[in-house]
Formats: sequence, C-alpha cells, structure tokens
Amino acid sequence: MKKQKRGSSEYFVDKENKIVVCRWMDNSVVTIASTIHTNDSSCKVKRYCQKEKRKMEVDCHKIIQEYSQHMGGTDRQDQNVNKHRISFRGKKWWWCIFTWLVDATAQDAWLLHKKPGEKLMQCVFKEPLAETYLKRYGVPPKGKRRPPSYSGQEHKRVLEDTRYDGVEHYLVETAGNKRRRCAGDGCQKVPSSQCSECNVGLCMPCNLPFHTK
Repeated sequence: MKKQKRGSSEYFVDKENKIVVCRWMDNSVVTIASTIHTNDSSCKVKRYCQKEKRKMEVDCHKIIQEYSQHMGGTDRQDQNVNKHRISFRGKKWWWCIFTWLVDATAQDAWLLHKKPGEKLMQCVFKEPLAETYLKRYGVPPKGKRRPPSYSGQEHKRVLEDTRYDGVEHYLVETAGNKRRRCAGDGCQKVPSSQCSECNVGLCMPCNLPFHTK
C-alpha cells in the first residue's frame, strides 16, 4: 500500500460476521474495520496536494470519512499524547504506565486550559511543567559531580512563578534534620530548615525576603 498513489484503497469483507476491513492510502496507510458499512461505500474527500499547492479531491472509503468526522475522546487523547510522549530508557515494566499517566494528565490539563478559548499549543503548555520538575528533581548524569551550591546561588533553581506566588511557602524542618546552605542572598548560614514549596534551604530571617520581590 505504501507504493500506491494517494486515495488508493483495499478492503476485505467477512460476510459471515458482517465485518469490512479497509486500508486507505493518505499521507500514510490507514487501516479501519467496520460492522455497519458495505464494501462499495466510497466517496470523495479534500486533501492538500503539496505538488499542486492546493486542495484536491481524492477517492476515499466511507469508513474513513465517517471516522474522521466523529472521532474524539480516546482517539483524540491518544493522538495528543503521542505527539509529545515522554521518552525514557529503562527495564522496569511499569515505567511506560507511569509516563503515560503523566502524559494523559498533562493532556487533560491542556484541554481544560483551552476551554475558555485559549489557543496555546500543547508543547508550549508542557514546557513550564517539564522545566519545573527538571529544576526541582533533576539529577546530573552518572560520572559527573553535582556542582556545589554556593550561598545566594541556590535560588536560581527556583522558578520565579513558584518563588513569588505567595502560596504555601512554609518554613519546615529538612528530612532527617539535615543541614542545607541558605538560599538567601549573601547569607552564610547552614540551617536545618527549608521552604516546603521551593525545596531550598532557608533560615528564618531570609524566609520573607526570599519570597518577596
């Protein structure tokens, strides 16, 4: 089918079970099965021709046309998720399930964001999400040492939208009471307290100035 011209189609009919399986050549091969169409259901659809630089009518099977008109829900979700799927390398079987849940959640959030009429592209919507998690939980590649966090430099790992949003920036005790260098500008203290939202070490005097522009 890949060698056929655009609009070419092939189909197989299972008369006993009343199923039609159709393959149609568009930009790539499309395969669909149906229980409500017949083998002679054909129509014309408009497709953009790169060579002619205009839309042209091409032959199409009725199954393909109706699927394109009514597709949505799970079909659209799979399409959106596959556009910007999280890539990974690992041997743990559950990683693909975990990353799919993250991708599906981000896709749902993007659709909710678009409801009021926003026209933000999905890749642009996901950029700040990826940036936030990379800055907060990113681990350097093996074999390379993590650069030391000098006083006043740790704040660069925190996004301004998170740092100055004024939401739930509580000063809490670090895990295991471990000391962390204070992220306050010019502060030399190494307290055992940190910001619950920014995940950086902070002492009491620096807490308010750090979260204030």
